[in-house]
Amino acid sequence: MSPRLPRVTAEQILRVLRRLGFEKVRSSGSHRILRNAEGKRVTIPYHAGQVLHPKILQHIVRDAGLSIDQLRQDLGSEKRSRGSPADPSLRLTPPAAPNGLSHVL
Repeated sequence: MSPRLPRVTAEQILRVLRRLGFEKVRSSGSHRILRNAEGKRVTIPYHAGQVLHPKILQHIVRDAGLSIDQLRQDLGSEKRSRGSPADPSLRLTPPAAPNGLSHVL
């Protein structure tokens, strides 16, 4: 039995492929076509927020010349590099009030 594929959106797989050297060549309808320096071409159906079907992801991984383990590792590094909302440096703080006033009337 083959390893279970991760559930990812088109945006997530696009970020991973860009980090691996793929660049967007063109779009055709709802599909994004990417190519790397070696000439490998990958077509990704892009529907914002929708999870890619496992069979589609399997074709993307094959076309890009990746293994499932490489994909998992790259997805894991993406999640770590993006930070979490609990990270204090990412919290939004309201701008300081003028003249030391703590509220607006």
